[in-house]
Amino acid sequence: MTDDTRHLADEAERRYRYEITSAMNTVIRACRHILNTSAYANTWAPPDRGATATQLVSTARYDVLSKLQTAIDQAEAIARIIDASPERPRPRRRSE
Repeated sequence: MTDDTRHLADEAERRYRYEITSAMNTVIRACRHILNTSAYANTWAPPDRGATATQLVSTARYDVLSKLQTAIDQAEAIARIIDASPERPRPRRRSE
């Protein structure tokens, strides 16, 4: 591996580390946002105590699940892009 190639590989690795770290931070922030807006004492607190089970499911999807799923889907997409990148150095096998 030439110095230029090694430099490019190192730069790509830094970018990938930054991207996946940012994606994980987004997931953590989504969790924090959900806790701050939809929870009481770290427990989900639906706004309507008299809601039916169907209404609770709808509220849970809106308040928690959809927001968290969006952040997770974005992080997964970034991870897939990094895994598929031809620039990404592959770990060497023990036999190599």
